[in-house]
Formats: sequence, structure tokens, C-alpha cells
Amino acid sequence: MADASKSYAIRNISLSSSAWTPIVCPIDCYSFSVRCDSASIFICTDSSDPTTQDTIQPGMQEYLDSIWSPYTRTGGCRFLAGSTIAYLKASAGTPNAVVKFVF
Repeated sequence: MADASKSYAIRNISLSSSAWTPIVCPIDCYSFSVRCDSASIFICTDSSDPTTQDTIQPGMQEYLDSIWSPYTRTGGCRFLAGSTIAYLKASAGTPNAVVKFVF
């Protein structure tokens, strides 16, 4: 998929209530957001550990910004293209989540 900018990308990710879906960075970025308007969704950082799970209510947005973080493993961006940031799962049904990535 070709994005208009190498600094900003939007992805619509299809979710299910039966499996965790990875959020994979399409670009090197410092921040990302996740929103689902139609259903509650779960987000976690370890799909095999329920203690890393949180809920995002319909219409609410999860946002992580690390631009001002003094620590970067790459000498540049916090999240590298191709890396998995977290995992998403629907609470019910098969909604889509909108994920935005910003350099």
C-alpha cells in the first residue's frame, strides 16, 4: 500500500473476537492511535498474558506518543516499520479498528 506521506499512515484493521490481531507499523514512527467506533475492543502487549490487556470503549481513542522520550533503541524512531506494537481483539463481532501512525 502506498501512503501519500512517509510520515503519516492510516490502517483499517479487521478484528475478530476469537483471535488477537497484531498492530504492525507500516512506517517508522514515534506515535500511534487506535479507535473503534462500533464496539469495545481489547488491546494488549502480550497476547498470551491477560495482565497486559486493557479495554478501549466505542468511540474512545488509545494514543501513545513517545516523541519526547529520551530513549530510542534505534537512534531515531521508537517504533520501526514492520515491528509489532501491540495486539487487538474485538469484544464481540468483527469490527474494524482505525490505527494511525505518525513519524
